[in-house]
Amino acid sequence: MPYTRAQNWVDGYDGRTPITAAALNHIEDGLAAATATADGAATAEALAAVKATADGAATAEALAAVKATADGAATAEALAAVRTTATSAQQTADAALPKAGVRTVSWVPDASAYTAAGWVNLSMTVPSPLVQVNANTFRVPASALGAVIMLSTVFSSGGGGTTSQQILEARFGGADQGPGGGVIGARTSAFNADRPTLVFVGIPGSEYSFWIRHQTGAGTATHLCRAFLL
Repeated sequence: MPYTRAQNWVDGYDGRTPITAAALNHIEDGLAAATATADGAATAEALAAVKATADGAATAEALAAVKATADGAATAEALAAVRTTATSAQQTADAALPKAGVRTVSWVPDASAYTAAGWVNLSMTVPSPLVQVNANTFRVPASALGAVIMLSTVFSSGGGGTTSQQILEARFGGADQGPGGGVIGARTSAFNADRPTLVFVGIPGSEYSFWIRHQTGAGTATHLCRAFLL
């Protein structure tokens, strides 16, 4: 409660300024009340500041939790969309592959006599679904997605030494020959190797013929061909 003045003080005895216990106690009581009021106000202000800080921290934490939840939901939704797209693409690819038509075929071209440094065009009879064009040329069917083709050759004269070169080639035929004819579709070259192998991807509708060469030896070459068709 507010402090009430007890009296006016005047200097000297004539001013009726006695030092009494009642006057001093009144002063002490007023000072104590004023201090308590000030302390109470400071405490309330401090508590309000603490509460405001705590409320702010709680709000920030709550907002962070909401953001984390939203981010997690967005990420999960994005992953679900990616998974759906990938599954759809895989299903489309699976449906497009002609699984029933996938097959492997093998054939043995005729044994070929060769001379040193001379090219030999292999003669052969190819199995279906490859298409026989002539005695030396076959075609990958246009209806296929493609073919992986392998030619393996054994030279009877051996490797021919470390300076000897053996070559296997698959050349384009027909309309695929291009300017000048005899365009090489694939080639493998080896040194001192009596068993080189050529592997290449055949293009649907394209024609190929096989050629071999031994740089230094003469003899007879035997062959094995395989094709994996899609």
